[in-house]
Amino acid sequence: MNSAKRLGLTGTRITVALALALTAVVTISVTHAHATSHPDLKMGNAWVSDETPSPGSNFSLEARVTNEGDGDSEATTMRFYRSTDSTITSSDTELASAAVGTLAAEGNETYHILVSLTAPSEVGRYYYGACVDSVTGETDTADNCSASATVSNPATGAPTISGTAQVGQTLTASTSGITDPDGLIES
Repeated sequence: MNSAKRLGLTGTRITVALALALTAVVTISVTHAHATSHPDLKMGNAWVSDETPSPGSNFSLEARVTNEGDGDSEATTMRFYRSTDSTITSSDTELASAAVGTLAAEGNETYHILVSLTAPSEVGRYYYGACVDSVTGETDTADNCSASATVSNPATGAPTISGTAQVGQTLTASTSGITDPDGLIES
């Protein structure tokens, strides 16, 4: 396979041979090639407006996509997902979708999409993100889903503080009065 084909180049090859003084032949090759350009959609991070919404309340999820390839992309669809783990994939629970118009090559344009969602009524920790459908000619689809944004139920209650606030005295705080279905993080 010649190097033009290996590089994804197509075009016309012209070869010219010249005879010089009947003792030498010089060959000159001229290749007119066109690079094949491809779009490469890439999802940025996902953001939520409230990381601890109350069950059943509304919050926003925002994601962005750019075309990092060297060819323009056709219009496509961005899909928003909820996951039970931190890896967002198209096999997670789809919550919403939005149209993404054509994107110019080289990351010169970005689509930001914001959707309004309702927090689950079930207690737990959830992960939200988005994936963009691949487009014709796209060769790298590994980056078509965003990193996740975490949403969890808020803690309720208050810590109990014991001791007397005086110089040289130690105060003790107990988290036994706090309930957090997702689990408290000790620090």
